Amino acid sequence: MNNYISLPDEKMPYPRVCAHRGFSDLLPENSLIAFGAALAVGVHEIEFDVWESKDGKMVLCHDPNLKRIALNQTGVVRDLTYDEIMQADIGSKISPLLQGLRIATLDEVLALNANRSVINMHIKSTDPKSGYNKATFKKILELLDRYDSRPYVYISGAADVLKLALEEAPDITRNCLERKESPDIVDNSIKYKCKKLQFFMDYSKEALDKAHANGIICNYCNTEDPEKARELFEMGMDTVLTNSTHLIMQVWEKYHFYRKWTKNPHIGY
Repeated sequence: MNNYISLPDEKMPYPRVCAHRGFSDLLPENSLIAFGAALAVGVHEIEFDVWESKDGKMVLCHDPNLKRIALNQTGVVRDLTYDEIMQADIGSKISPLLQGLRIATLDEVLALNANRSVINMHIKSTDPKSGYNKATFKKILELLDRYDSRPYVYISGAADVLKLALEEAPDITRNCLERKESPDIVDNSIKYKCKKLQFFMDYSKEALDKAHANGIICNYCNTEDPEKARELFEMGMDTVLTNSTHLIMQVWEKYHFYRKWTKNPHIGY
């Protein structure tokens, strides 16, 4: 694993590779070993998803429930206590060698990362109509401050998360995932004063250029295809999220080498 301290988000150059839920095509997503493996490969960013348990612990899981990832637990994360969540086995579905692997907490992954990479933290909306819970958000901020992680983190979320983040932590960069109020994610990024946005299948060169014209950094989520990643870097995508960390890092290394030595952003390889 890398033992250095990364540049903070505002100073780290682009383009970047972000490990989507860690090294998740090889290891259980959002697990400590998936993040450790991604850091060992040298990714610039890691991405994960945060929910609050019934008794107020911040845990990492993409889905609202455990059915897809756990062998022995199917409950909704928000309705389960920390102890109940910790009983979930998220390793056995991947390999019997990983039997008993537990869900990670936000505290644990911040300690593991130790500012070795930038963090794309997706705060999952619990009740978008009533807004994200302020007390829960403050717990997240307290953990970030415990590990001096604010300069290394940007907050990804839908409208309710973005609104609260702008009010409570305007110093932390926001990454727009909101698509519901407008078909144009660039417009929503401007609306919520986001420095970043995250395209999915809705990207285009025109949208990318519009975002860049407004000073907005662009992510793409996500690809395991090296040729697709090369295409995204060539068209100007700033950060590519991937489950196949090792493959896309190889693309980045080639791309970065040619851009560095030719000083031509459109050079192929």
